[in-house]
Parts: sequence; structure tokens; C-alpha cells
Amino acid sequence: MFKLNLDPSSWKAFLESVCEPNPRLEESCAWLFCDKPFSDDHTVYVFPIKNIGLKELGPSESFAPDKEDYARVKAISKERKLTRIGNVHTHVCSSWPDPIAEEKHLPSDLDLKYARRFNSIIRGIVTVRFPSKKGKGKIVAILWHDQFGNILKTDFFDYSIKIPRQ
Repeated sequence: MFKLNLDPSSWKAFLESVCEPNPRLEESCAWLFCDKPFSDDHTVYVFPIKNIGLKELGPSESFAPDKEDYARVKAISKERKLTRIGNVHTHVCSSWPDPIAEEKHLPSDLDLKYARRFNSIIRGIVTVRFPSKKGKGKIVAILWHDQFGNILKTDFFDYSIKIPRQ
């Protein structure tokens, strides 16, 4: 059974931050670090990382970590003896009140390419819907997958969403 013991404080802070008004509909991301990987009593800490986006796509369509921010988080994790196990990032949309396309909740080919490149054990996608460019967003789904796109767990907060079975 899939079990991910997220640190309540860092997870809540990340989720609150991704719902803040986001006029450019940019993706947000955080690295996931674990104190005792593969142990039943592990804790996964969520470290937000500034997104500068890939050069060819930008932060509205991709995630690329700011090098200085990444170095800062890496130093903290090293000091605390934590192991990086993956990341969590947002897929944002503004299609209110229209239905959200299924692919917004699923890992893209680019997501999977980088999951394999960075050897991520786990990745999360938080789908955030913004009613307007000025308003706060609402989390409609959280999906966890491995580096090959195998879905490990999904939580829906908008029950009109259907994800196709693999």
C-alpha cells in the first residue's frame, strides 16, 4: 500500500502558497526530502523551489529550479541528513467553470522525461484552478506517480473529474 507521510507543516504551507493569486498562471514546485526512505515511520518534507521555467517554455508551461534556490535547499537537506526522493508541482488552469481536461491532472511527457532524468522515486501533481487572474486558486486534485507515470494515488476535491484507468 502506498504511504507517504508528509510533514503537515511544510505540506500545508506549500498548498496554501500554490493557491495565492497567480496572474501569469505559473507552475509552482517543491522538492521532496525524506528522513528515513522506505521506513514505515518516515517523514517527507516539502521544500518550495523558485520556478524559472525551461528556456523554451517558461514558468507557465514548465518547471526548472532557480539554481541559487536549489543550492539553498540542498544545503538545508544535507545539514538535516535528508534524502531527495522527488518533487511535487502544480498544473494550473483558469477554465472556470468549464470542466478541466483530464490531461491537466496527469503527468506530461515532459514531466516523465525529467522524473527519469533526475531519478525521482515519486512525483506529485497538484491541479489548481483559478477563477480569474486576480482571485485565489482552488485545489481540485492531487495525483502521485512514479518516474514512469504509474499512478500511485489520487485525491479529488472536485468530484466531476474522471481520470482514465491505466
